[in-house]
Amino acid sequence: MKVLYKKPGEAPEIREVENDLKPLQELVGGYIETVRVGEVTIICNEEGKIKGLPINFLVNANGYIDAIVGPAIFCRTEGFDFTDIQDEDVKAIKEYMGWGC
Repeated sequence: MKVLYKKPGEAPEIREVENDLKPLQELVGGYIETVRVGEVTIICNEEGKIKGLPINFLVNANGYIDAIVGPAIFCRTEGFDFTDIQDEDVKAIKEYMGWGC
């Protein structure tokens, strides 16, 4: 699956990852949690704040500003399944976050 992967303090990168629970957990360092922002789903560490992981970026989800901590994965969803992120999503995310294009 094509995703945008972002670690705290590092530039985001496009990656191909296996669309399975264990590899996704390995990328975020633990149990996964999802945050939906428009058409994009962010996968992050469910216990990241409890574990004191570093802030990666801020996100406006459902009218609330929240910090995403630790590594994060951006993708899309179809029903309950994760799917490839689209090129236009990557461009929009990078522009919105100020990460360059």
